[in-house]
Amino acid sequence: VILTLGKSRPHVAPPERTSACAVFLEPACLERLQQVYAQQKESAIARAAFEDLKDTLGHALDPLNSVAVRVSPNKWDIYGFLRDVMVNFRLEPEVSVITLFYLERFCEMSGVALTPDNWRRLVITSMMLASKVWNDESFENIEFSQLCPLYTLDEINCFERTFLKCVGYNMSMKGSEYAKTYFVLRTLGAKDSADFALEPMTDLKATRLQERCLEKQIEFRERYPEEALRDAMNWTM
Repeated sequence: VILTLGKSRPHVAPPERTSACAVFLEPACLERLQQVYAQQKESAIARAAFEDLKDTLGHALDPLNSVAVRVSPNKWDIYGFLRDVMVNFRLEPEVSVITLFYLERFCEMSGVALTPDNWRRLVITSMMLASKVWNDESFENIEFSQLCPLYTLDEINCFERTFLKCVGYNMSMKGSEYAKTYFVLRTLGAKDSADFALEPMTDLKATRLQERCLEKQIEFRERYPEEALRDAMNWTM
């Protein structure tokens, strides 16, 4: 999130993808970005230079490839948000590791960066998907919407569908990938607390995680068949 603040254009995604991922923007932030673009457009029209609305590479200006709130969220605000989600959704600690891994995959594959405008919705979507992968008896979206009144069931379904499409429905996570992400979290957590209770994953649990990833990957493709058919198949484990 912090790294995006110094960039006038934080995303490397094409306009059609930033438009699709606008569902993750806080409504006030989306409105602000649209207002700024409308003002730029009016100014350009007044100068008879509408064609000048281009980025530094000469491409048409993408109104959503910007940041409305150029202030990084306080780490304790982030902690409070994550803690509330973990408690309300009754998530196990391992879910936090999978969440971070899925977030990194989303940013890498979609070209959409985490910003102060979208981090909350992206994080909660990643946590819900991670919970479904990790827990045999995970909540379904209708239950998540009841536990988190911030978002309606339709919104949560849209978050999930958009996130999955952006990562090509690839829910895989190898044991080595879990271990790498785990130690990143452990190193960062040690800066604030020496007591990091979550233990490394055993080989047995790592094998079960891979199996669960494949099971959920198939399930998600079947849930959104029309969307899945538009994307290239990716069954890499």
